[in-house]
This record gives sequence, structure tokens and C-alpha cells, in this order.
Amino acid sequence: MKFILGIAAMMAAGMLSAAPVKIFFDTDMETDCDDAGAMAVLHSLADLGECEILATVTSVRDLNSIATVDAINRHRGRPDLPLGMVKGAGVLEQSKFAARIASEFPHRVKSADGVPDAVQVYREVLEEQPDHSVVVVTVGYLTNLKNLLQSPGGTDLIQRKVARWVCMGGNFIGSPPRDDLKLGNVNFQRDATSAHHVIQHWPGEIVFAGREVCSVPSGLSIGESLAQTPPGNPVRRAYEHYFGGKAKNRHVADLATVLYAVRGLTDCWDISAPGRMELAPGMTFDWQFTSEGRQRYLRKKPDNDRHVEGVLNALLIQAAKTDATVAPYPPSPVIQGITFHDETERLLAPGSDIWPLTWAADGHQYTVFGDGGGFGGTGRDGRVSLGVARIEGERKGYVGVNVAGGKGAPHPAPFTGKSEGILALGDRLYLWRNGEGSDTAAFEYMRLYRSQDHGATWEDLKVEFSRRNGDFTGADQGFFGLAFCQFGRGHAGARDEFVYIYATEIVDRSHWGIQKPGRISLLRVEKGRLGDRSAYCFFAGLDVRQQPKWASDLTQRQPVWQDTANGTHRIAVSYNEPLRRYLLSTMTVDRLGHAGIFDAPEPWGPWSTVLLQKDTQRWGSKVICFSFANKWLGADGKSFVLVHTKNDSWASVEGEFVLKSPPLPPSPVIAGIDWAPKETITRQARDGDNWPVTWADDDALYTTWGDGTGFTPKVEQKLSLGFARVTGAPGQISGTNVRSTSEQLGQGRDGKKGWGMISVDGVLYLWLGHADNKGGMTQLAWSKDHAKTWTFADWKFPEFGMMGFVNFGKDHAGARDGFVYAYSHDGSQADTPADSFVLLRAPKDKLTSRAAWEFFVKTGADSQPHWSSNIQERGAVFLHPDACLRSAMTWCAPLKRYLWWQHLPQPPGLTKDRGDTRYSGGFAIYDAPEPWGPWTTAFSTPHWDVGPGEHGDFPTKWMSADGLTLHLVFSGDDAFSVRQAKVRLR
Repeated sequence: MKFILGIAAMMAAGMLSAAPVKIFFDTDMETDCDDAGAMAVLHSLADLGECEILATVTSVRDLNSIATVDAINRHRGRPDLPLGMVKGAGVLEQSKFAARIASEFPHRVKSADGVPDAVQVYREVLEEQPDHSVVVVTVGYLTNLKNLLQSPGGTDLIQRKVARWVCMGGNFIGSPPRDDLKLGNVNFQRDATSAHHVIQHWPGEIVFAGREVCSVPSGLSIGESLAQTPPGNPVRRAYEHYFGGKAKNRHVADLATVLYAVRGLTDCWDISAPGRMELAPGMTFDWQFTSEGRQRYLRKKPDNDRHVEGVLNALLIQAAKTDATVAPYPPSPVIQGITFHDETERLLAPGSDIWPLTWAADGHQYTVFGDGGGFGGTGRDGRVSLGVARIEGERKGYVGVNVAGGKGAPHPAPFTGKSEGILALGDRLYLWRNGEGSDTAAFEYMRLYRSQDHGATWEDLKVEFSRRNGDFTGADQGFFGLAFCQFGRGHAGARDEFVYIYATEIVDRSHWGIQKPGRISLLRVEKGRLGDRSAYCFFAGLDVRQQPKWASDLTQRQPVWQDTANGTHRIAVSYNEPLRRYLLSTMTVDRLGHAGIFDAPEPWGPWSTVLLQKDTQRWGSKVICFSFANKWLGADGKSFVLVHTKNDSWASVEGEFVLKSPPLPPSPVIAGIDWAPKETITRQARDGDNWPVTWADDDALYTTWGDGTGFTPKVEQKLSLGFARVTGAPGQISGTNVRSTSEQLGQGRDGKKGWGMISVDGVLYLWLGHADNKGGMTQLAWSKDHAKTWTFADWKFPEFGMMGFVNFGKDHAGARDGFVYAYSHDGSQADTPADSFVLLRAPKDKLTSRAAWEFFVKTGADSQPHWSSNIQERGAVFLHPDACLRSAMTWCAPLKRYLWWQHLPQPPGLTKDRGDTRYSGGFAIYDAPEPWGPWTTAFSTPHWDVGPGEHGDFPTKWMSADGLTLHLVFSGDDAFSVRQAKVRLR
């Protein structure tokens, strides 16, 4: 059983603990540049808080190799990591890059005598760690591990301290696999004696990342994107030296090994059944599958290569901590990274800056420039303080044409000053003018103008924000640089009837540099009243439902975005409709190559970090604005063109967002789920949440609510737990409160709640959460009179805080077998996410007996579930790190699929209760042929168009005969909410 639990943890790579994965990294760093790439991935994962690097050692006798390791550690902000190298016999090969990296970059390696023996480092570091906590990663020869095993007490030390060993090596071809070395295997061959000894005598679990999965035979390769990173990046230089000049793509063997060691399988790989290598001394082997084996190997997922490359590439080129500042917001839940195609860069209009962008109804984009001649001009030729230009064409081959002001423009410049905000409403253009000059003169006022002839002439709408007219007094320095939120062509696809405007708060009027602390305010006005100053409202914070409050008094405004440490200046905001994310970009820290990009599901947030980077090569030594051109946005929202100011010029560069994926691959049955318009949602019983449902023997649905007063007529006081009966069909639903002596009082954690309900043979069973009245534990209750009276079990599950039942048809009709199945996140607290879900079952006639319950352990090689009555032997039926909490599972008989609704917890720090998605949040729906899987993704969204609430259920009573029309009962907006869903099949 120990091996099975270890594999579950291994597949999650630490996912059953919130703590970062402890990594001991052992590399050859000699013959191939992918070792350097692996270190980039490792440090990026550490920067993201996903792992802790304990030590870095080399398995070769080359002093330049350990110097290269130290140089990379120093570059990534970890100059004090323990170092070690092979002492005595070991491999020494010619390296194309190690000596050059050692000569180009600072490091602390002076002589071999000054570098400890790697075995000594292993022993000292492992001894300091908690038992069974360290993941050893080898991406080279196994010399160090052989020496460690043969050292006094080495085997015992490994048994006590190492959770698992992840090894890059081997060719696992065929079924069962065998390796005749025809494909090569240098990690094992160059020191075959060590490899043979370690694999034969390793006292714990091993996962192999074989060459067919990630090395040359796999077909996976990345590396050329390192050209996007700063020239002072030693990993970039390692690839350049390896290829003799320009960085090129190389296999991902060592990078993939690191990724798996930290993140586990995720949606990148599958894994074999347990077994072991039957090794020959020369390191050929035959694989033997056996349930007693403690070795496994990774397997490729079909049609998944590009995804794996994208994940690795984002980590490979992620900015070093020394290149980037500390992000003010957590990482984006949607966008994992950005790949810029620097070869697509176009530089135009030298000498002119700013370049905010909008897309008009005539199909052209319009922009504003400052202090230059615009397109065709220079900083002197055609110079104006402010000019307007038109951008014609598609992303390839577009041209810029001056409209008003600048070189050869048919119309004169409309006025002096600067502008960071231009907007097209249809074919009408609106522009915010900031002052009458440059630099701090832009602080003087912000005044709105309109053009009805595509920018040729402009009229003053006399809407102004300034100190001179009394808007800002006393300590209120006001704001500047107003920027419109951009949507589609002519403002098509806008969120609502309002225009949203962002403004940078002025902190210090004495200088034109970055404003620190950085604060951005949000304004809005009905699009038909832009010229009416009294119609403008200001974001004034969020209410208890996490909805924005708006004030007509600008002194009540509150920042919608803040960065105290790095600050902000000019900004641009646009809506990426395919991704359903607002993108805010800003200059930050200083004007010397710093760029910040943030995203959010709503104009007011909550914000997360997409990019925070310093790169003077890409952005220039003088940055101002960064604008995403919505006209040139790809249909999938991933490919884009970013327009920015680079050294007082127009610059554009193409790129792609690398998106985060659900933890599981797409469903083989369900192509997607489409939701009825949000206006069709019906809501009853407002003020209560939870609402688990079951279809009982009397043909009614039964449910419970929490912290509310139920259906109309309401009960006289708020209940922590109330009961209700629901009849009718969607559109004609009737809910009736069922009064019971078992109703519970107590708000939030202080009162019991109903998490899961099922009807079996005329009896209602209910999992009660907060059974300890402190937010933890679960207790079973049952009712034989349709919820009027309840019996409470004299036992509880202290291990589980959020349990539910797997529902089938009416009164459990059509159930899979004679068992009732239940599930829970593997945690004791109902408001704290876990890393996995568990599955349990009991005979349907013995549900009230604690001894009757048994727990899912694993799926065997025959794909059948293994069960145990020992709760300590439970395994994970579903893994999703820090994201397993509230859920509901239902059998959809027509589709022959189990549907598992799982809400996505809020990011840490956003709400007190991370499960609070009443008014904003996301969820996923997973499907499987069995309650234990294999699970796949049918639908996933990080941010639904309405709040999904804490619970979602598909009542089988309301499923169509073909299973293609479903109705989701959810607790969004603290109500019994119902929304129709249409299933699309593959």
C-alpha cells in the first residue's frame, strides 16, 4: 500500500501538500544544452512558488560544469545554493558551452578543491529535511547516487528522506517495453556500472522519463525562443554556444523531467503501471509489469506535443527574478505566459511616441502620437506636440497615415498637449487631451474632444477633470493619462452600455517619472452621455457581493489597481473577447525597458499578473504605452499584436498567449457545453446557498439551503440548515419549505450545513458539513418521512469537510450496482481547498453503518478499482493542486457518463473563504465512464458570466431523454438558481 500512496503523491508531484516540492537536482551539465534549459525551468517553477531547490550538483568531473550551474543559480537570484561535484572516478566529456559560460558569467567556483563532494552535499542536505519529503531529480549520470548508496548508511538515509527519484533515461519501446540501446541512452551507458547498481538497489520509488517521451525520439523541441530573453541570460548563451551562434530548438529531455518532478502528470503525460527493469550489465533491459514493482515510466499523451512544448517554453523564457520586479498580484489563472515573435517587430515613425490605439467602424485603427512628425516624419521633420494617425491594413503589411498633424498630414494638428486615450464609438472618435505641453504639463488637466470626420477635426466637449476647476483639492493630487477600455470594431462587443475609462493617480506632481505607489482609478459613463460631466461615476470599491460600487462624487473613488512597490504611469486596457479577460498594460519601475501586463475577468478585477519584465532589447530604453490591437487579435484570442513606444518610435510585435489548461484532457464524448443566455436564469429562494438536490420516490426534488430563509413564504429566521421540496419543471418550478425539528441555526462555520443528498428506497440521506460547528468534519443523517424528521449518525468523518453523494435516477433507480457512492475533497475544512478528491462507497442497505464504508485506493492494471476499509489507505480519485473543494457528481444515463461539477476556489487572499464564488468565479465539469474515472474535461471556465456559487448540480429529473439538454441548479447570487445547458457531442 505504501507504493500506491506514493505514486498518487508522485503523480501530483507534491500536490497532496500545499508546500513547495523539495528538489535535489543532479545534472551532468556537459554534453547537451538541455541541462541548462532544465535549470531555467527549475528556477522558474521555484519563482512561482511550486518548488524549493535544495541543492544543485554535477555528475561529471568538469569544473566548468559546476561553474555553469553556479552561474545559472546566481543569474536566477539563488547565488547561495549548495554545490557539489563528483570526486574520484567519473565521466569527463568535451562540452560545447560549459567553459564559455564559466568565462562569461560570475560564479564562486575557483578550484575543484573548493567544491564539496556531491555525496557530502547529498548527506548534509537530506539529513536536514523532513522524512519522505525530497524529490531527487537526475538528468545525467548516476555516479553520485551510486556513491551515496555505497556510503555508510546511505541506503537508510535515502529510505528515510527521499519521497521519490525522477530519472531521465531509458527507452521504453513496445509493450512490455524493452531497450536494446539502438536509440542510444548516454545517461546510462557512459557510466553503466553506476546506472546498473543504482537502479537495481534503489530502496524507493522511481519514475523514468524515457527518451521516447522527451528526448530526440520524442520529436519535442524548444529553445529558439531564448532569443527573446536578455543577452545576459546564461541559459540563452548556453544554447547559442551549443549551436555555434544562434539559439535553436533542442529536445526537452531534461526540461520535461524537471517539470514532471514538480508538477506531476497534469495534462502533459500518462504513466505506466508499476513494474521494474530487468537489467543487463550493459544497461539493456526488459520491463516486467508487476503490482509489487516500485518503478514506473512516463508515457506520451496522444496529440499533445505542442501543448507540452508550450508549457515548457513559457517556463524556459520566464524572466529571472533579477530581471523582473515582485509582482503585485498572483499569477493569471488563465494565461500561463507569453511568447513574443521578435522577428515580426516593425519600427516606424522615428521620433514620435505614445501610440494608444482604437478600432473604428470604418475598419481602420486610429492612434495618437506626440512630439514628432508621425508616419513618414522624424523627431524634427513634421514635428507636432500632438498628432492623429490612421492605421490601414492587416497585421502583415499595414501602413500608417497621418490624418491631423505630422509629416504630410492633410489637416493641421488639432491642439498641443498629449493623449493616452482614444476611443471609437462607431465612426465617432473621442480623445482625452492631457494639458498643453510635455512631461508634467500633462498633469494640468484632462479634457475630452470628439471627432466626427475620422480624426480630421475635433470639437471640445467641455468635459474636464483638473485642479483648476476644483475637482482635486488639498492632498488629492488628481489623476492623468486617461485611457479608454477598448473592445471590438467601433466598440462592438462592449460589456454593457457604459464606456470604461482608467486613470493613473498622481502621487508626486514634481516629476514625470513612475508614480509610486502606483494606483489606477476607474471611471464609467453611459456611452450616449460622454459629453455630460455629471454622468460620470467613479469606482468606489466592492460591496459584500464583490460587485462594484459607483459614486458620482470623485472624492469617493478608490483604486481599482495598485502596485505600491513598482508604481505605474501610462496605461492601456483592452478586452480579449475569446479569452474573456481584460488586459491592462503599463510601464512600471522606470522607463528603462520595464513592462507590466495584468488580466482580470471584469473591468474592476480581480487582477492577476501575466507579465512583469525588464527587457531593453525588446521594449527599448524608453517605454511609454503598450496597446493590444484588437483588430489583429486571433480568433482564439491567443495570437496578438502589441503596439508600443520603443525609443520614441512606433513599434509592433506579434506574440501568443500560452494558456493554462484544465488538469485533464478534453472529453472523448462531449465536445462542449453551451449555456442559455444569463437573462434566462431563474432564481428563487434568494438569500440562501448550497442547494444540493436529489430525486426522491415521490417524484419531487429535495434539497437543503444554508444561511437563508428558504422559498416564499420564507421561514421566520435565518437558518444554517433548512429543507425544501421542489416540484415542476424548469420554467415552472415550485419550491416549498419543509419544516423540521432538525433545522440548524448558526451563521457560516458555526452551524451545520447540507453538502450532499440522495434518495434510496424512499429514505433521504444527507451529508452534514461543519459537523464540529467549526467548519470541519462531516456527519450522516437520514429521514424516512421526506425531510420532516432526521436521525443523526453517532459517528463522523473528521477527515472530510465537504462530502456529497453520486446521484442516479429517481430514488436511486438505474444505479451502477448495489452500492451508494460518495466523494469528498481530501481535507477536513469545508472552506479550505485540497489537492485531491477521494471516493468511498457502502452497500445501499448499510449506509448508516460506519463499518460498511470502504475507500477507493487505486485503479489496477485491469482498470478495476481497488477498495479498502482502512481510511488511511485511501488514494486520490482526482488530482488538482489547491483546487479541490466543492462539487457534485451525477450519472447522465443517456450519455453513459458521470458528470462531476467542480467549482474553482478563489485565489489565496482574495476572499476570506476561498470557496466563496457566489458572485464571481469559475468551475469545471469533468466526465468519466465510471465514478473512479478516467476523468476528462467537458467544460471549464475560470470566470463564468455570472457567479456560479458554491454548489452546482445536474438533477437527473431534468435531463432530456437524449442527455443533450441539462439544467444546472447552482447557488450563484445566494439563490436557488437554474440555467439550461446544451451538450455538444463529438
